Amino acid sequence: MFGNYFGKIILSFFSFFLLTVILHGGFRGYLKSLFVSLKRLLTTREYLLYFLGILLLLLLDVLELKGESGFPSSYLYSYFIAKIEAPLIIKLQSFQPAWLVFLLSYVYVFLFPVLFAAILYYGLINDQKTLIAGLFYIYLINYLVAMPFYVNLPVYEAWSIHPGIKLLLVKYYPQFNVEYRSFSGINNNFPSLHTALSVSFFYLAFKLRDKRLTGVLGVSSSLIVISTIYLGIHWIIDIIAGIFLGVGVVYFYTYQIEEREFMVNFYKKLAFAFLAIVFFLGGLVNGAPHAEKYYAYFKQQVSYMEIQEKAATKLKSLYDVFKNEFKEFSDRL
Repeated sequence: MFGNYFGKIILSFFSFFLLTVILHGGFRGYLKSLFVSLKRLLTTREYLLYFLGILLLLLLDVLELKGESGFPSSYLYSYFIAKIEAPLIIKLQSFQPAWLVFLLSYVYVFLFPVLFAAILYYGLINDQKTLIAGLFYIYLINYLVAMPFYVNLPVYEAWSIHPGIKLLLVKYYPQFNVEYRSFSGINNNFPSLHTALSVSFFYLAFKLRDKRLTGVLGVSSSLIVISTIYLGIHWIIDIIAGIFLGVGVVYFYTYQIEEREFMVNFYKKLAFAFLAIVFFLGGLVNGAPHAEKYYAYFKQQVSYMEIQEKAATKLKSLYDVFKNEFKEFSDRL
């Protein structure tokens, strides 16, 4: 079912519709709220730039995945983890009712990708600047922290390492390993970004004391985390690392708001030391001859912010033109 192009479109729209209707509180005034959220996104410079910034980060992730193929990769970490965790995951997968496999496959493939769009909709209709800015911050920091691990400490998906662990979602999505690999590498497991992003969304809603959003994200995030292990994709240690990363990102974001301090120099030093340690450990295991590639990739990682700023500057020049066109369209309506 998931392999059918039309079916994937239907399920994607259904997922977005389901989440947004729940967040809206019912069907009454729902269509109007969609128009209001879209209009607010396109006519508020700050919101539009945050949104485009997130899209740029996702594009950089795809480009990084293509460049990552030239780096050395070791199975050492994966085999070590499998020796400890494989029996537990195999036991978990021994319970395979059709409804559970379908539900968690749906959650992993369709619910997670639209979660961001649903939260953005909710933030727009309620004009929550802190929530929308938090979405951008969550994506930026989670990706910047995770990428060095994917290159230097590669951990392969559980099903690809141990023959007793099955990739259960291929039952409903046979083309998963063909179509999904352009967005997620098979050795980009530690930490789990599905977990880190889901936990970040939930914890941000909790810190903002939004009961409705916290409830929806609590259920959806829990299902996403469970699906990553049950379907045979992530190891338990990936999930633990993702939880710590997700909570840490939101903690520092809300701390900046509450204390009104950005602590730029402190974060730069901390980030540099952190990345240096990760690359050093990766170099020890994967070999010194690849040091030049690691250095080039390191420069690429630390320049993400500069790329972001340059892109934002160019987008600002297009913003006014687009805003005027949309205003004329709205006036005609």
